[in-house]
Amino acid sequence: MARLMEAYADGHRHPTNAALHRICVPMIVLCVLAMLDWVATGVELNGHPATLGHAALLLAGAWYLWMWPRLALLLVPLSAGLLWLGALIPRPVVWALFVLAWGGQFLGHYVWEKQQPAFYTNLVQLLVGPAYFLARGLHWWPTRTAREGGERIE
Repeated sequence: MARLMEAYADGHRHPTNAALHRICVPMIVLCVLAMLDWVATGVELNGHPATLGHAALLLAGAWYLWMWPRLALLLVPLSAGLLWLGALIPRPVVWALFVLAWGGQFLGHYVWEKQQPAFYTNLVQLLVGPAYFLARGLHWWPTRTAREGGERIE
């Protein structure tokens, strides 16, 4: 678990890249959930249609609970809020935000970080990103300096 966070941290050392990711990662989560919410599954829950957005939230939430239970207690409700918010945003705006957010991510990696995104070699890193930036924002994950000094959070 800590290895996933450390691998993610290693690709986000430059302050500009990290700042772009703090903005772009939540935007991408919002957009992906919104887009998945456009696809009905044919299943109804309490009279409401279930969508792929709901399924993604359930599966990602289960993974977060398994990997980082403490973070999951915040990530899952925040993601549910993004799913709800995404349903309110017009589709062309969702697409524009999606393109802008990914553009910011790639700009950060190739201009400032000078390395490819972590998900190129491990797709799980797409799920690690939101957890990493939430953990860093809450000071639940140490800075690079603290990690080099031997501090570890499991």
